[in-house]
Amino acid sequence: MKAAVFRALKTPLAIEDLPEPTPAADEVVIKVGRCGICGSDLHMTEEPAFGVQPGAVLGHEFAGEIVARGALASGLAVGDCVAVSPLRGCGECETCLRGEPAWCEKMMLQGGGYGEFTTAAARQCLKLPRTTSLEDGALVEPLAVALHGVMLSGLQPGARVLVMGAGPIGLGAAFWAKRRGAAKVAVADITGLQADLAYRLGASDFITVEEDAVAQVHTALGGAPEIVFECVGRAGILALALEHVRIRGTIVMLGLCT
Repeated sequence: MKAAVFRALKTPLAIEDLPEPTPAADEVVIKVGRCGICGSDLHMTEEPAFGVQPGAVLGHEFAGEIVARGALASGLAVGDCVAVSPLRGCGECETCLRGEPAWCEKMMLQGGGYGEFTTAAARQCLKLPRTTSLEDGALVEPLAVALHGVMLSGLQPGARVLVMGAGPIGLGAAFWAKRRGAAKVAVADITGLQADLAYRLGASDFITVEEDAVAQVHTALGGAPEIVFECVGRAGILALALEHVRIRGTIVMLGLCT
């Protein structure tokens, strides 16, 4: 199979031929249909702290069709289309059994989406309805990240919200903030390329960042935002978020995932 393979930091991924994977007893083999490019993937290829090893196949925002399954992979069948949760725990500890694999001592980030085929534990797979495309299925993970951030923020109906960054996570945060009752949601970015999509997803205002961005945001929202979602992930953005947010407001940092 073809895959985009990590070989070294700060170098492009290499397109290589790799053996097609076979499933362990609790795994399925997935023919990847669509895979997003996450900001985390970009960080992983640039920064040694992530510990990505040569030969790794990244890509964790993906959906595809099951083409093989292990003997213990229950609840799924060949031909099912699935989205994959990228957090893989042991499946047996207390936190995994509670549905919180992120806190498992053996938690790892599931990659593989940059290959034609990959494996995942059956417990990681969410079976997609027949009416849901693989394109939409690949959005399950980033939309879940955005929803989690909005829920952590403690957003109350009527809140004023600023989203910094109009990438997938930022747009997802705007979508969920509006649907969970925010009165106004301003999205700010350095360009206006995503303005139309931001409005369609629920933004009340779109601000192209300039020197007087704080004044623009406060004018658009009718005051300082009570919640700021930082969805850029670049040095210095947190300091800007602090300039925007009201006193005793909330900042949620989602920028690494953008």
